[in-house]
Amino acid sequence: MSIELGELARNDEADWNAYVDAAPAATFFHRVEWKRVMEDSYGFAGRYLLAKRAGAICGILPLGHVRRFPFAPALISSPFTVYGGAVADDDDIVQELEDAAATLARSLDVKYLELRNIDRLRRDWPTNTRMVTFRKQISDNQDAIMRSIPGTRRNKIRKAMKCGFTIDTGQDLTLFLPVFSRSVRDLGTPIFARRYFQILAKTFGKECRIKTLTSDGSVRVSAMYFYFKDEVLSYYTGGVPEARRDAAHSLLYWDMMREAAEFGCRVFDFGRSALGTGSYEFKRFWGVDPTPLNYQYYLANAKTVPNLTPTNPKYHTAIKVWRNLPLPVANALGPMVSRAIV
Repeated sequence: MSIELGELARNDEADWNAYVDAAPAATFFHRVEWKRVMEDSYGFAGRYLLAKRAGAICGILPLGHVRRFPFAPALISSPFTVYGGAVADDDDIVQELEDAAATLARSLDVKYLELRNIDRLRRDWPTNTRMVTFRKQISDNQDAIMRSIPGTRRNKIRKAMKCGFTIDTGQDLTLFLPVFSRSVRDLGTPIFARRYFQILAKTFGKECRIKTLTSDGSVRVSAMYFYFKDEVLSYYTGGVPEARRDAAHSLLYWDMMREAAEFGCRVFDFGRSALGTGSYEFKRFWGVDPTPLNYQYYLANAKTVPNLTPTNPKYHTAIKVWRNLPLPVANALGPMVSRAIV
């Protein structure tokens, strides 16, 4: 039976998410809500492709048309996310969706199409493996989870437990954003717009949480994280420099892990990191091996694969300058600059 390719219509949205829920290869970032997030926060047009057989969805490919200065326009699956690419009933449909995305990239006159695949799917397309992800299997037994964590990290968790931190769990952006914005400034990275985080919290509702550790009324670390199927995804985390002294980050991640196990989750996703960065080293010591991500490209009008990671020597000066900006200045400029590095 022939396959019909097209773009997502409003009346397809429920079926799209039902397909995501049923497809083993689909991730949280394939959910249709991300289309609204990118459109409402930064104005990137969602171009969500789908394949149907006999009227039923048999494949999906979420795409965002990203127009940003000073970098070239691109078609990305998907902006703001770690994982993307096509998910379908079989490899032939995946290829049809990818070919349709390549055609769309040419028609939009973008420089390239980027598919944020976990596995490499197209042998004929160039691949960037500079990013890795960390996904830890967890049980429903807290003692078993603790035993699965290397001894050095366990000691840090126990050290932090003795510090008397207060742990708050909810959706309070006023606790999260100040420490997150400071953290990304210190890393030399511009922060996303406050509206973006507000839209995330509103769009995903109870599936989006913020966990914060405070001491003497002051926030030490805070994280925004998401629930999906049997997974919890730690996505945005920030803290003050003093948090390292008391191992607050270790306790924060442990409490997310503990909570996730209580909710029936069996995978804790630490998110992606670029090779050789501080976050890569932090995640590596939780008893889980990194999994290379295969970001694949169709070079519509570009000659080389882009490298927008902080490890690119081209950006070392800009990163150094950003780290030294006064925090109010970095917070004011960040939302304008961050649209370029989604």
